[in-house]
Parts: sequence; C-alpha cells; structure tokens
Amino acid sequence: MYVDDIIFELDNFGVENLNRCVPHKDRRILENMPVLLNSETYITESQANLILKILKNNLEYLNFISPSLIDTIKNPTWRKKFKTLEVIRKVSVIQSPNKNFLIDVYFSYDSEIIKILKGLEKIAQIDKKYNEGKHVFFSLEEKTVVNIHKVLSPLNFEFSDDFLEILEKVKNIDIEQIQSKFNFTNFNQEKIKEDILQNDLLILDRKIRYQYEFSPKFDKNTEDSLIYKIASRKRVPVYLDPKQTTLTDILKNLLSLKRDKILFIFDEYKPLDCVEQLKNLKNSLNELCENNVGIYFRFDNKNDGKEFNKLIAENSFNKKLDKDTKIVGIANGKIPKFMIENEWYPDATITFTNSFRNNRSVTYCNACDLIVYYTATTPLSVKIDDIM
Repeated sequence: MYVDDIIFELDNFGVENLNRCVPHKDRRILENMPVLLNSETYITESQANLILKILKNNLEYLNFISPSLIDTIKNPTWRKKFKTLEVIRKVSVIQSPNKNFLIDVYFSYDSEIIKILKGLEKIAQIDKKYNEGKHVFFSLEEKTVVNIHKVLSPLNFEFSDDFLEILEKVKNIDIEQIQSKFNFTNFNQEKIKEDILQNDLLILDRKIRYQYEFSPKFDKNTEDSLIYKIASRKRVPVYLDPKQTTLTDILKNLLSLKRDKILFIFDEYKPLDCVEQLKNLKNSLNELCENNVGIYFRFDNKNDGKEFNKLIAENSFNKKLDKDTKIVGIANGKIPKFMIENEWYPDATITFTNSFRNNRSVTYCNACDLIVYYTATTPLSVKIDDIM
C-alpha cells in the first residue's frame, strides 16, 4: 500500500465531498495531487511531506478510507522515487533592453534566499531591486557588487567571470587615492571662487558638488525659505510638492543659486500630463523672460500629442542646442545623441515623473548634484533626504 493510493481513493470519493471542516487550502492541494502523482516527473520530497501533513491534520475526516491505508500515513511509502529539482544559484551581469547594465541574481525557489534578498536593502545597503520570476535584478554599482558577493558567497552561488572581473577591479581601487581627490585643497580654487563667490547660500549649495562640510548660521527667515531648503539638502534628489510650490518659484530660486542650465524630464507615456506640464513651464518662463528653450522630443501628431507638438512650435521651444541653451526638455530614458556631442550638461534637473531611475537619463545626470522630483506623489523608489 502506498500513500498514493489514499490520494487516488480521495479523488474517487471527491474532494468536494469532504467534511467542510477541511480547510479550503488543503482541499485545493489535494485536488491537484492526483495529476502530479500520475505524471512522469512525479512529485518532490517537499510535496510528499506536504501531502502527509495535510492527511495527518485531517485524519478524523477520512473515515471512508480503509484502515490499511490509514496505517500507510503513519509509515509512509511511495510508488516512485521523488523528483529531484535542479538547484540554480547564479549571479551574472546582463544588459537590459534599455542598455542599462544590471546584476542578475538567478536562483531556484528557496525561502531562505528570498528572505535574504528581501533584506538586502537593510543588510547590504542596496536600495534598487526588481523582481522577474526567479530573477532578481540590481543596478550595477560598485557597492552593490561587493555587498551581493559578500551576502551570497556563503550560499554557494556561482558568479560569472564578468561579475568577478568587476569585483576584482572594485576591490583594487585605492581608497586613499580616491579620498584625496575629494580633499578641498585639490580643487581648482579659482574655479570654486568663481562659482560660489562669497555667498554663504551658494557655498552651502555646492557642498555636495565639491564634497566639503559647511554649516553656517542663518536667521529664521532664511531657514524658512525655499532657497535655503534646497541649498541645505543632504542628498542629490529632493521632492517638491506642486500643491505647495510653484514651478516659477523653483526656477527663480535655482537661478538665484546660479543654476542656469536646467533639464526637464517628461513622461513620454502620458501626453496629456506633458501638455499641462509644458503649459506650466511656458507660463513660468514668461515670468522669468526666458525663451532659450529646446524641447527635444515629440509625440505622434494626434489628440493630446498633437497639442503638445503645437505648443512647442507656437512658443519656439525648438531652439538648436548650443552652450548657451538654458532650458532643455527630453522624454524620460531618451537622451538625444546631439546633447552628448555638444557636451551640454545641466546645473539642475527637474523631473515630472517618478519613473526617473535606472535609464539613460539617470546615467546622463549622474554628475548633476541637484535633482528635483516635481510630481503629485513622493517617489517611493528613491531615497530622498529632504521632502519640501
């Protein structure tokens, strides 16, 4: 007698006819088991243990089963050898469809690994992860490479050659040499003086760009102002609520901080939103008397997309990019080649979408020390120190 025979007898009796005290979840599992037991691949040992657990928990409701079969539950034997699963544990570097490089952690189901990966943000200070079935993807960054190797090595993961090559390069970085580059004395002093002059707010604002500490004292009115909140940020990204702050105010304060070149990121999947955002930008620029604008993407010439394209034409927001261009607008994730060839880089970036991450736009803005999320809701996937 085999445990299999109990399942087949249950199937003949009809799982739907079992006592209502048998949990719905158990019923569902028992209904699926006859197919697995009759398959060529059979079942795994963990599935067998699950069957036994369900049968033991519901033994009092199996009074229609013959006593000899009931004894089989206590001393289980099975009709075939259990199926063995291939254990997959691999880490490699891949290139996503949008050309970004990612770390691919690929593994067969294991609750312990899932638990570890879910806790990586806290354990290994990794904050960007994406799930896709058995794959978990992390953005390719130096600290991520080191931390993933540290956390997954004890679990017998196989690391690809390209991953190990990157790991080796990261480990060989001369920390002292890198740190010395961020010593204030190593910067071009004339450039810094020209950039920030003797304005304490400007000096405060540039501390992330030039990597120094500066903690001046300001009066209460200054500390309550938007310009102070921007200048005293602890991280590159900040959030500004459109309900509390106008775009005009943001631009005025950025200009006061001598941030003249501003890049706007639009969501190319929401043409109606882009129309409203472009109108808002137009009104703000009119107040600031600024018309050196280049919006370098278009929609299909229909419906809301047609109105967006029309606004660009009517307001001459199609200036050719050069070193004097002040305002640039692009679609999220799409950097025109001529922007890179012209070596135009923003002093500040304002994004109208929370999807501004892990794409070409983000890579392009890596050197930008101020990114403003001007969206209806606070971005959840980005660590923002100051929410204003």
